[in-house]
Parts: sequence; C-alpha cells; structure tokens
Amino acid sequence: MFTNLKIVFLPVNTTLRCQPLDAGVIRAFKVRYRKLFLIFVVFRINHGLSAVDITNEVDVCATSYTWIKQAWNEVLKEIVRKCFGKSGFSEAVYNSGSSEEEEDRELKSLYCASVKTKQQLNNML
Repeated sequence: MFTNLKIVFLPVNTTLRCQPLDAGVIRAFKVRYRKLFLIFVVFRINHGLSAVDITNEVDVCATSYTWIKQAWNEVLKEIVRKCFGKSGFSEAVYNSGSSEEEEDRELKSLYCASVKTKQQLNNML
C-alpha cells in the first residue's frame, strides 16, 4: 500500500542514543513543568490553602496548558541542540556540565521550601 514507506526496528537499548527527545529534551521540559507546579503549590500553601483546596483550584485543562506552554518556551535551544548532537544529528558536542544541574538545585530548593512551609503550618495548628 505505501511503497515509499520503510519501517526500521531499533536494536534493544538504543533509544537513548538514537532519539534526541529521550536524550534529555523531555527531561529539560519536565524539570521546568515541575518547577511551575511547585511554585503554584508553595504559593498557595503560604496563603493557607489545604491540599484539598489546592487540588480543587487547579483547572486541569487551562492551568496545565499554561504550564506546558511556558515550560516548553523555557527549554533552551542549546539543550535541544546538544541532545540532537548527542544523538548524532549534527556535529554538536555534548557537554555534561549543562545548566540543568542548576535547575535541579533550584527545584530541590523549591521542594525544601514547600516542606518547610508545610512544617511551619503544622506547628501553627
């Protein structure tokens, strides 16, 4: 039926090497998305909302779409370029010391702040 279509199966355990999205683009996106989510939660916890209140406040479609759009727009072109380069799509050289390490530290810091805020709220009750 499709004479111009050729299906090629990848060998086992090669997706990381062959697929740039698996090589780090998705991870970069997830870090940014989780950061937006944590900012949302910490802000609401700081204003005295409970987990139930926060859950009820999230409009899954509108809020998630906004976070997805913002997170994707924050993914650096350099990260995408390096991931494609690591997968062999260009001459780019992968540098393991990327800015994602800084973002991971920032994400951990936000998480720790939310835990601290929760502990402070529990101590007040």
